[in-house]
Amino acid sequence: MDFDLLNALGHLERTNGVVAMPGDGGYALCCRIDHPEAMARIGRMKGIQEPMLLLGRDIDAFRPYLKPVPLQAEALMRQHWPGPLILYLGKYKTLPEIITTRGHVAVMQPSSPRILDLLSLTPGGLLAATGASRNDEPPAKTACDVFNTFGDDVDYVLGDDEAVRNTLLATIALVDTHGAVQVLRSGAIVLD
Repeated sequence: MDFDLLNALGHLERTNGVVAMPGDGGYALCCRIDHPEAMARIGRMKGIQEPMLLLGRDIDAFRPYLKPVPLQAEALMRQHWPGPLILYLGKYKTLPEIITTRGHVAVMQPSSPRILDLLSLTPGGLLAATGASRNDEPPAKTACDVFNTFGDDVDYVLGDDEAVRNTLLATIALVDTHGAVQVLRSGAIVLD
């Protein structure tokens, strides 16, 4: 049993629990999506409320929160997940505003086996995430960077600096309700 994962899970259970863990291109601050106090806390820590990314254990974890997923988006998910692909998709109104951008939500199934294990242990299999740095600072690449930036404001750091070093910058794409794919940022996955 991975005691670090259990420790992170215990902190995420708190209504305002915030955990840092390896993410796309750096560490991410994460919380449960059903804990608005934790999302607000992350906004205060970062000094700004910015839309958060939804991390999920699998495609089905996202379905209750998304409008019907276009076939093109589902094909991209099946082909590239788990992996460095973030998709902006239409959302239902059941998600907090902090997780949305103009009616869309960014979703990703991370490739890290440890993070997937954590998501599998989390009720619903979803976490809200955002970069573990303040907006004017570069991404946190090490657990030490997270501590130097946020100190005791982060409840727990699921440290894995090697995983961060080995991540590739995620490709970000918007898939509209008609299935048209627009690449917003080129990254590790090339979309035609």
